[in-house]
Amino acid sequence: MISVSEQAMFFLLALSKNVFYYDDFTRKGDWTNRWDVKAWDLAQKNILVIGFGRIGSNFVKRALAFDMNVYVYDPYVEKEKVKISGAIPVDNISENLQKMDAVTLHCPKNDETTDLFTKKEFNLMKKSSFIINCARGGILNEEDLYEALTNKKIAGAGLDVFDVEPTPSSNPLFKLNNVILSPHIAGVTVESTVRMATETVQNVLDVLDDKVNQSVVINNKEIGMK
Repeated sequence: MISVSEQAMFFLLALSKNVFYYDDFTRKGDWTNRWDVKAWDLAQKNILVIGFGRIGSNFVKRALAFDMNVYVYDPYVEKEKVKISGAIPVDNISENLQKMDAVTLHCPKNDETTDLFTKKEFNLMKKSSFIINCARGGILNEEDLYEALTNKKIAGAGLDVFDVEPTPSSNPLFKLNNVILSPHIAGVTVESTVRMATETVQNVLDVLDDKVNQSVVINNKEIGMK
């Protein structure tokens, strides 16, 4: 959860600071573009976090630390829990997109969230806004995202997940310079691999000691746990 939320924040910072644009002309020794302003501050910008689970809630803390105005959409989480975090709960995605400077996805992929963002939603977003997906491929419609990016309906995207994985190099999104990509590795860091191994071993030991941590059980009903 920490690693994925950090990757999403990295995407947000890289997009808002237009990191590849500035890196490119700096390497060329060309400072004539220095005042061609293409960077944005995160402070006081509005961001919509979709999904307030372990990853989404961790991202909220990081966005608040950058003095962002953080909004959360998660119909399965009590609004009071969102408010306690310092974020603002919202009931509807479409009704809030027009005021958002960025959107980040941290929800599971299911019947409700497949194609959650299509041409309709991209057309509602600011032309200066960004969208980030470190959740699952298919939550964003890739064809519609490509159209939105090429037609400047939105400013940029950060993608760690795709409809097809591994994603072929022929993916048209790869040709765009306003997209930052990674190969579904947001949750793969030195620390996260250690945490996963340690927690797995601890879970096995807990079962043997008859003190199962219910928060890590995904089939409570099937094994007779409430």
